[in-house]
Amino acid sequence: MRIFSRPPLLVLAALILCLVAALTLGVGFHYEGLQQREQIREETQSRLKLQLQRMSYILRTALSRADSQRIRQELALLTLDSNFTAYLMVRPGGRIDYANYLIWEGTSAGEMIAGFRNDYHQRALRHHEVVFDFDPKRSRLQAYYPVSLADNDKQNQQLIFVQYDMTPIFKHQYQELKQRFYVLSVLAILVILLSLGLLYVAVVRPLQSIAADGTMRGCPSREMKLLQKKMGWYRQQRQNLQERLSDSEQRWLFAVDGSHNGIWDWNIQTGQVYLSERWKGMLGYRPDELESCFETWSGRVHPDDLQQVLKELNQFIAGEIPEFENIHRLQHRDGHFVWVLDRAMQVSWDMRGNPTRIIGSHTDVSESIRNEEAMAYQANHDALTHLVNRSAMMDALERYLQQASQQPRIAALFVLDLDNFKTINEALGHQTGDRLLIQVANRLSGYFSNNALVARLGGDEFAILAYGLGRDGESATRRAQAMGGGIRQIMSRPFMVDHQPLTISASVGICLIENGGHTPENLLKWADIAMYQAKQDGRNHSCIYTESMEHNALDSLWLHNELRYAIERNQFSLVFQPIMDARGEVVSAETLLRWYHPERGFISPADFIPVAENSGIILDIGNWVLEEVCRFVTRMAHIRLSVPAIAVNVSARQFNQASFAPQLFELMQRSGVTSASLELEVTEYALLNNVDAISERMKALKAHGLHIAIDDFGTGYSSLSYLQSLPLSRLKVDASFVQKIGDDCASDAIVKAVVDMAHSLNLEVVAEGVETLTQLRYLQSLGCDCFQGYLFSKPLPEADFIDYIRQQHRLVV
Repeated sequence: MRIFSRPPLLVLAALILCLVAALTLGVGFHYEGLQQREQIREETQSRLKLQLQRMSYILRTALSRADSQRIRQELALLTLDSNFTAYLMVRPGGRIDYANYLIWEGTSAGEMIAGFRNDYHQRALRHHEVVFDFDPKRSRLQAYYPVSLADNDKQNQQLIFVQYDMTPIFKHQYQELKQRFYVLSVLAILVILLSLGLLYVAVVRPLQSIAADGTMRGCPSREMKLLQKKMGWYRQQRQNLQERLSDSEQRWLFAVDGSHNGIWDWNIQTGQVYLSERWKGMLGYRPDELESCFETWSGRVHPDDLQQVLKELNQFIAGEIPEFENIHRLQHRDGHFVWVLDRAMQVSWDMRGNPTRIIGSHTDVSESIRNEEAMAYQANHDALTHLVNRSAMMDALERYLQQASQQPRIAALFVLDLDNFKTINEALGHQTGDRLLIQVANRLSGYFSNNALVARLGGDEFAILAYGLGRDGESATRRAQAMGGGIRQIMSRPFMVDHQPLTISASVGICLIENGGHTPENLLKWADIAMYQAKQDGRNHSCIYTESMEHNALDSLWLHNELRYAIERNQFSLVFQPIMDARGEVVSAETLLRWYHPERGFISPADFIPVAENSGIILDIGNWVLEEVCRFVTRMAHIRLSVPAIAVNVSARQFNQASFAPQLFELMQRSGVTSASLELEVTEYALLNNVDAISERMKALKAHGLHIAIDDFGTGYSSLSYLQSLPLSRLKVDASFVQKIGDDCASDAIVKAVVDMAHSLNLEVVAEGVETLTQLRYLQSLGCDCFQGYLFSKPLPEADFIDYIRQQHRLVV
């Protein structure tokens, strides 16, 4: 409403005068401060120049007499002035001969003194003149003063470098200037008050008397008399209009009482407002409980709606829009808000055509709004986690891209996928998985509480659109990497689901949004590619998208497609790497998978195993490996060759299958393979789920005579309490620690701690990746039980492995 948005004349005049005074004083304060600072700097520079001339004389005299003590005494006296932060005698090459701090002597001035500039140093020596430099950020004045140790000898020169801190002087100058500013401010306030007094007497008071009763107090001017005459005409016009409307008022009130809508009537000129009983009843009030005034309505409009409602109402009064129709919220007596449809029409105008009276109605549309909101919420939110869904995230990306050119800061899209979530679903059931997803959503929403949008894209995949990461690519990249690390950190904390802790990790892909020249689909695709790259890097990683990753993604897709046919095309093979005891005898052998592709040749397991795990093909591959190992053991039995136990790597996903143990027992019985011929190796990731279920499964395997080892120990998240409660036989120290023995004290300490801990739990220790005698001797000194690595043998094909075993038998004999 415009008459309420306009401040009184006296207040407006006061604001203008205060603004003018503030601007004048502020500009004067700033300008005078700059002038005084410049004057102080020039005076200090002159004073320093005189002091440097004196010091130059002392330096030449002392050096000619080889009296270094005289120079140090002078420097000690100068140090009494705390403003001297550095006072140096510097050679042309930059070496410090004398300094007010002994620790600087003999060092390079450019390296030790912040702000020392070699170019100024050389310029002072070259032109044989003093060079001054002022650093406004640190308020420090620097002087480079050349000194010739012999008359007119420019070759034998030194430089006096002085760094003088002017902060205390500037602070003292600022305090004096501020006191003057306070005095001038008081004088300005007195002048403003006097001006406002004159304005009130000459203008405001006559206007108030005219507005009140139409009379003119005091000695009116010609303009005031004209204004009084016009006001009298307006009053007469209003009286005529009231008389003409009085006859129809009763009929209108009768229609209002019979209506189901709340009716309001507002006289713009007088400010009088009528609110019907139905209007008050809609908000839970009796007719006598609310005063009929404009504030009764405006004070109950929802704060988020008030500005827009008043804007449209003012436009309607000014004739800028033909009709007024607005939906907003009014506060009910109970505290909740009621949605109303507000319609209005103009019913009275003055002689100039300006509206003087408006009548309107309020219709309760809360039920319709709630239905629309519920439908919109369901369409844009995930039913399980109540986060926004993929569709809403794509809409948010589209809106951001449209305004990207106006955004001063770079945004980023994060896509994260929970590692091994399928294993949790399969081991503990979908209900537990759903509860875990809800907790993940709550944890992400808490972490990104401001300036970000968190969404669930589907399954165990989430997305976060974070705004305002930085003004340039470098700072935005650092911030995005830090946020990616923060996501992984909060995901690594255990989740309590059904009174049991679950530990998971997350792989995070990041796509920086630096401009609006992309589509939401591309941004999501790139973030997905970066996320899959993080999984290929070993999971529990975060990666920022680069163009090269798209090629890697295509390569992963090719691997995924080719892996589906690798078994039936006989492209897989097994190799065996012996495991030796402390006496040098083969006690077991680890079987390793190799893939030879007809087009690409040998493909590294580091490349195809992550793809197999993510796609689920690892289950088929794991079953094939177990069957092939059983066939190998059977073949060895037929030729009466005694081979050591074959250790088979079992993926976390396969091990957590409820049917794993029964299927393995059936395979061993069908193949005629005894439990002494097989060992199982699982990584620490297999222990991240339901420990009770894992323990029962391991006990069943142990009862069947199978030994179980933890592979790559030290790279995962094992809890010592889990290791103590699980029926394990061995721990295999990861090769990354073994290969640093002798080079890295930390790795030596980790290996020793693992060996001691394993022995305290009655577990054997196998060291992987042993390649040097130094490593072997250190491990033997720790009492390590078994060893595996290229020092003894590389992984061997079946025929070579058989020859190796036969040779070992001959050596034993």
